[in-house]
Amino acid sequence: MMMEREKATESEHRHQAARADGGAPGESETLAGTVVSRVRHGVANSLQMLVSLMQIRGFAVENADVRRELDELASRVHGVATVYRAVELRDGALDVPLRRVLDELCALHRNAAPSLEVRLFCDDREFRMALEETIPLAVLTSEIIAAAVRRDRQAGGGVIDVILTRSEAQRVQLAFVDDGFVLPHAAEPSPGGSLGWLMVSAMARQIGGTLERGADDRRITLTVTPRGCG
Repeated sequence: MMMEREKATESEHRHQAARADGGAPGESETLAGTVVSRVRHGVANSLQMLVSLMQIRGFAVENADVRRELDELASRVHGVATVYRAVELRDGALDVPLRRVLDELCALHRNAAPSLEVRLFCDDREFRMALEETIPLAVLTSEIIAAAVRRDRQAGGGVIDVILTRSEAQRVQLAFVDDGFVLPHAAEPSPGGSLGWLMVSAMARQIGGTLERGADDRRITLTVTPRGCG
């Protein structure tokens, strides 16, 4: 029965594509937008389900280290789900309004640590990046802010600013600046444990970016020239 439904669905998709190819101008774009919307919601919902399962499992775990690992993993998956919820089809390409993604990620971590003030500053509300570049950027952002959340729980209060700027040469800078308490110091092995820093470095390399740490340990800056600026 399941195979019959799948075949019927596949057949209907072929018929829709055929009608779009021979239909009125703009009909194929409408079909593409519908497909993208359904895929986007399907992926985002599936990822959010994984997040919920990990959180439920975490509540039942007594070991604090295991519970923390599950929580961090759920945060990473949530970051990717956030990107997929924001995906749009524009000019025949998939892109993401970056401000919307950063807004949601900051809110997520702000709720996780109410005593930590997470502030977002963006000089271009309409800035967009390609989907394949936004996902690594979202994971990197989650890792760094999550590290600040963990340190905030120890320090008992702090501020971290997430600052997005773009130059005339289309270079993008994403800076994380704190008040001296929540970002990890250079002497420490990573911004959130060895796995966290490895992920941050890997995500930066994946989009051709460079990471720099301020001399006073109050700033971590990612500089990247996206392939798809908009």
